[in-house]
Amino acid sequence: MNLARTTLCLASALLLSAAAFGGAITIRPRATLTPDQTQVRLADIADLAGDDAMTLRDLVILPDAADALRNAGGAVTIDLRSVRAALDARQVNWGRIALQGNACVVRGGPAPSQPVAAPPAKSPPEPVPAAAAEPASAMPSGQVRAAIAQRIADLLKVKTEDLRLSFEPDPILDMTIDQPARRVDVRIIAAAGSPRMPAQVTVYDGDRITASSLVHATPLVRKTAVVLTAPVRKGEVITDQHVRETEQWAAPGVGAGVDSASDVVGAQARTRMAPGAALRDDSVVKPVLIRRGELATVHAMSGSVLVKTPARAISDGREGEMIEFRLEKSKKTFTARVDGKGRAVLVVNQPDARDGAAPGRAASDPARSGEEAPR
Repeated sequence: MNLARTTLCLASALLLSAAAFGGAITIRPRATLTPDQTQVRLADIADLAGDDAMTLRDLVILPDAADALRNAGGAVTIDLRSVRAALDARQVNWGRIALQGNACVVRGGPAPSQPVAAPPAKSPPEPVPAAAAEPASAMPSGQVRAAIAQRIADLLKVKTEDLRLSFEPDPILDMTIDQPARRVDVRIIAAAGSPRMPAQVTVYDGDRITASSLVHATPLVRKTAVVLTAPVRKGEVITDQHVRETEQWAAPGVGAGVDSASDVVGAQARTRMAPGAALRDDSVVKPVLIRRGELATVHAMSGSVLVKTPARAISDGREGEMIEFRLEKSKKTFTARVDGKGRAVLVVNQPDARDGAAPGRAASDPARSGEEAPR
């Protein structure tokens, strides 16, 4: 009886500990400040994983960075003790945060007076090179690295064939787990869209822990991308001659990429872009299909009943956007989804006979004057 109660208490404590874990802070070995930075924040010198850790990204570690760099000859070292002191001052709950690393050497960027090349025109980031990353599907199934790869693939909801990983060196990666009584536990402590994914790995031999380590992995995911084949100017309408679809390897958190050329053909370029640029959702602006004040045809559907009626748009609308309309000779407004040039669609709930609505007619019948019978 006592043994069962002890086991139950231990399991409860483990569950509470896992639920309370809020993230990890790993100090990087080096960092470089931009010329206009006057302070060193936690995010400047550390990798943050987990929601609790991300809320600390703006915590100031070194308030007078410029003076400190000047007095130290251009480089200053921030050690683990300094970071912990700043976190203690913030009253961090150490039961939810793991702090790792040794020290970060911080250097200053080019002086403001030094000529700095003007940045190129803003364009989507180039895809991350995949040559140095290891295909997840080729990893030996009996090794820890394969178990980590499978866990990351599950988290990202991709197949291992569409995943590559590069690991920081760690002996635990080459340990075999296909032995009797040996098992491995892998816990990813980063969000699915993070460019780096720390994994807490524990290897068990029966009732003993053989090895435990925090492994750092950088994933690349194979995606369908839409890239430019010709330069476009700001505001230029993109045609099918400007784009092509291709496969690329990219970090899971790199923008909201466009994966179909049909999603951008007919849209306008938000900025000037060069050939080879991979397009994102924010690279283009969809054309306005309904202008404010214009009359549009609204298709109102309720079950098998379709009513088409003209209505005046209260605002501009692009494809897929929900905008308000007003029926002619009426002050009442309603919302419909823009579905094409001068066209919107409204789905009305099926009427309930208890409401007194006539059978076979939409419960909300838009201005019967001017309605058009379905064809």
